[in-house]
Amino acid sequence: MRRFLTSCAVLVLAFGVMAQGQMPANAAGFPTKPVTIVCPYAAGGSSDLMTRALASVAPKYLGQSVVVLNRPGANGAIGAAEVARAHPDGYTVLQIAAGAFTTVPLTRPVQYSVDDFRGIIGLSYEPIILTVNAKSPWKTTQDLIDDAKKTGKVIKYGISGAGGLTHLAPAALFDSAGVKAEAVPFEGGGPAITALVGGHVDAATSHPTECMPQVEAGNLRALGIFSPERFAEAPDVPTFKEQGFDLPEFSVWKMLLVPAKTPDDVVEKLHAAFKQSLEDPEFIEAMARMKLTIQYRTPDEVISSLKEEYGAYKPLMEKLGFVKK
Repeated sequence: MRRFLTSCAVLVLAFGVMAQGQMPANAAGFPTKPVTIVCPYAAGGSSDLMTRALASVAPKYLGQSVVVLNRPGANGAIGAAEVARAHPDGYTVLQIAAGAFTTVPLTRPVQYSVDDFRGIIGLSYEPIILTVNAKSPWKTTQDLIDDAKKTGKVIKYGISGAGGLTHLAPAALFDSAGVKAEAVPFEGGGPAITALVGGHVDAATSHPTECMPQVEAGNLRALGIFSPERFAEAPDVPTFKEQGFDLPEFSVWKMLLVPAKTPDDVVEKLHAAFKQSLEDPEFIEAMARMKLTIQYRTPDEVISSLKEEYGAYKPLMEKLGFVKK
């Protein structure tokens, strides 16, 4: 009998250890190993550069190193689906642009939804800029449009993946101007700008950190910015409103998310650490150098903003024929 009771005690202890191993992490000991941030865009783009800047300062506040893992493709949908399926223990975090939830799901089937995630923090705001090769004859947006109308040219413009805001913004512009245009998707803003510099597309839409270094180097020319006001980091770039185009605002904001079942205390620990990271002088300096604007949002604001923007963009995307049938 004593041997039987001893065996039962061992089994109970073993099952208890196994059960603990299967339970979500909690903040009491979190994190005890490196945290991975999945960036679902190509290396060299604004998302990648910002994520790496964040990963360099976050260990001060997390107490563990932060690893950046690029999973580019389908305008963020591939990386988002991967993180949606990840174990909800706080060790796998997604850094992504809002378009992956507000526009991309309207254009194609995706293997995730906003309900598969919890917000951690809003990170940044980035306007969208239309650029052309500096060797082109187009000095203004109107030059580009007039040339397309005169010659019947189909404007080929590079974008960071089909269905996102860098796709929707120029589509709305060219549609309002009555010219033919064709989007050429790439795996991020960096590759789109590289293609434009190489003369493989006529124009490109991207973020300041991706295009302005090439503008300042004399390789590209910025024609306009899709924001209500001029951008402080690119003051010489006129808005499209200034140029007489009646367009809605198109800007990209980025955030950190985790799988929906991640425990509250782990979310709170991640939020606190990354909020301190946003306020870190080293990160602030890096963002200014990259011409990126920090824009803080709470975990709840992240999710509510995604849902609101989805509803706002849907009618325009239906008008332009973006919405999948």
